[in-house]
Amino acid sequence: MSPSAPRLVVRGLLALPGRVGAMCLAPATGALAAGDDRGESGIWNADGSRRASFRLASAVVWADVWTEAEGSARGATRPDARTPGVRAAFVGAAGDGLITVPGGTTIRLRLKPGQRVLVDRAGPGFFVVDPQRGDVQVHDGAGRPLRRFPVPGPVEAAVCVARTGGLATLSKQGMAGRFAAWGALLWGGDYRRYAAGLASDPQGDRIIACFLSFGAEVVQASSGARVGVLNVGRPVECAAASSSQIALGCSDGSVVLTDRSGRIVAEGRAASKVVGIGLSDAGQVFIRLGDGTVRLMEVESAVAEDAVAAPAPSLAIVGRRLLANASDSSPRVRIVVACDGSRFVAGDGRERATICDPDGRVSVQVSHAGALLDAWVQPSGDVLLATTREIRRVRAGEAGSAATSESVRGLSAELVRANWSADGGGLVVSDELGCVRMLDGATGADIAAASPTRGDHPDYVAGSQVAAAFQTRSGAIRCFGVGWERDLALPGKLASSAVKLVAVGRQGPVVVAATELIAFAWDGRPAWSVQLRATPSAVRVLADERLLVVVPGAVHLVERDGCVSRAIPRPEGTLSCVGGTDGGGVLLVWTDGRRVTVSDLPGVVRLEETLESPVLAAAASRSAGLVAVSLAGAIVALRVPPAAAAAVQSSIAGPSRVQAPHVQASHVRASSGAIG
Repeated sequence: MSPSAPRLVVRGLLALPGRVGAMCLAPATGALAAGDDRGESGIWNADGSRRASFRLASAVVWADVWTEAEGSARGATRPDARTPGVRAAFVGAAGDGLITVPGGTTIRLRLKPGQRVLVDRAGPGFFVVDPQRGDVQVHDGAGRPLRRFPVPGPVEAAVCVARTGGLATLSKQGMAGRFAAWGALLWGGDYRRYAAGLASDPQGDRIIACFLSFGAEVVQASSGARVGVLNVGRPVECAAASSSQIALGCSDGSVVLTDRSGRIVAEGRAASKVVGIGLSDAGQVFIRLGDGTVRLMEVESAVAEDAVAAPAPSLAIVGRRLLANASDSSPRVRIVVACDGSRFVAGDGRERATICDPDGRVSVQVSHAGALLDAWVQPSGDVLLATTREIRRVRAGEAGSAATSESVRGLSAELVRANWSADGGGLVVSDELGCVRMLDGATGADIAAASPTRGDHPDYVAGSQVAAAFQTRSGAIRCFGVGWERDLALPGKLASSAVKLVAVGRQGPVVVAATELIAFAWDGRPAWSVQLRATPSAVRVLADERLLVVVPGAVHLVERDGCVSRAIPRPEGTLSCVGGTDGGGVLLVWTDGRRVTVSDLPGVVRLEETLESPVLAAAASRSAGLVAVSLAGAIVALRVPPAAAAAVQSSIAGPSRVQAPHVQASHVRASSGAIG
């Protein structure tokens, strides 16, 4: 993707009383169906005006919508496409269902919990899918059952194929099928990958299947033949298609927009995981986030006039700007900076890693299997790569000799996530089957493993050399090490609350429950807690095990015993990474659009730079003032000016501590006054 490629930016927010649990968009008209956890549901126009309101007795967990302007196999459309008839389906968690048809007729259904309703694009009826049993019931336009047929289950995703009608289904293990409206199997396939979402384009000739291992595949709706691969190198949760484009929503909050050939045309980032997505023919992207909100994103096409137009064939230095090959279609260059700031590693998304110094001189380029997930640069100069398919070591060459590369371990199941421990000695991974393991960083051998999660795949994975922790999609938080495994012992008042694992240090995991920050020991018991005045947007573990907590308007330091520092001023933007300085202080790297701001813990701005294209990610050294910024197809290397000695010493010592009141002597659990 070119450094000057446009990005997707958030333009608006869909307001519902509660957390949105389901969303669907009709591409031709932008009609949006959505429902929240209070049972409130409705249909909105593309401009945000509400068309109709409905009410279910339980939280809305499924929605489907179709408009007559999209046509059908018979080519039937309304003369006035501006106010087309809308058919929508809503399903509640307790099994209450609702079908609306043009003209205002509403059909109420009583379903089994877990069943889903899909509107037939080519006819007046609808389908009821039982995901666990792999059973489909066909109903006519009045709601009367007509027939029943089986599909491969358990069903992870199902979609009604536009215009031609019928269903396409995808099981959790990647078994795909295309069925006619009367139940005949038109074609089947086995992808052997853990599946996520499924989508059909408005023409009805393509189906997009999403996988957690790498991206999505595009197949012909008529034959099942693969016609394209959308490899974005990270888990894709959902997809949507318009007449000319495809949108992908990813676990890391990124949104990728491609044309029908798979060429990336724009991308953007959201605040949390994208769990639902819709794309209109007008180019509007509606995303449903893991936090229960729905946001509208549109393409921002403005490009800086001084953007670099002629990229180097591989890597070249232009001033302080290190440019990667702009013809690369990778949506995100993955970067890792060595602890001492002597070099950094860039993965270009095309199974190739480049190691170079801060001045842009390339020391080695090495091919690897799969997409790069994480890397570690050892003090010896060796580089360890963790990809979706292998663990690879790049050995630094002796004086006058070339570097060598060897595969330390190949993987039978593709990895979805990989995180090196703070010292690089251990690696925590999760694969497409849901298994979580701790590996030896040097040999790739298994150190410990957690029990399979039976399809409830990890949503967060991190660890130290001693132990690891992960959180599954259902919310369970599990810790494990050599010969042991246990769940966190959440206090009774939090048992039913939404608890999120946000950090893992040497002492144990850290979670957030609403506005409470809780640190746990590895034995599963809480060590201390801090009550915040707002939910933190980021929590990072520093090298000395202190916690950096970012809340609206401020940054706080929480000591290892639960004592809280005073507030530190924070720049505008998102905390992208934490690095270090030559003097031992801590650098905070904030990104906001094209702007990069580097500050230290006292809050002093050390560097502020505006770049040619949007910032996707940043990495920083742990002990030297080097920041590498990932753009769309490019890397910028920035040297941070040294700070005055007084500022560095203040950064090391940290601001004045605020002793938390009512701290128990054992520090098994401490509570503090509210901060925020």
